[in-house]
Amino acid sequence: MSDSVPQVLVVDDDAIALDVAVRMLSKLGIHAYSALDGQQALEISRQKALDLVFLDWELPDLSGIEVAKILRSTLGDELPIVGLSGYSFNDKELDSDSTLFSAHLLKPVSLADFEKLLREFSLEVKRLP
Repeated sequence: MSDSVPQVLVVDDDAIALDVAVRMLSKLGIHAYSALDGQQALEISRQKALDLVFLDWELPDLSGIEVAKILRSTLGDELPIVGLSGYSFNDKELDSDSTLFSAHLLKPVSLADFEKLLREFSLEVKRLP
């Protein structure tokens, strides 16, 4: 993970939810990149040194699971990938994807949810006005 401003990727096909997430992360001193689909997410992951990925499960082109598998195969197991969903996660989904996702968050995600999770992954958080 980088020693400077944490670099995070948020992937969500809901443009409003994506914008809100990026703004909240910015308020925590995080540099957030955004992607509306899996292909955009993979392109950004090839160009940027990411510290963490927030990844929606349901995307228009590739599923979040497919994107997570590709990220794991190209970037390794060290990159935290957090699954996002507007639906509750059931035990079967969590068990089958436990090696792909480092954590899961239920949308809508609050500023406090982001802050807690970023700290869990040892990313420096600086609340900005």
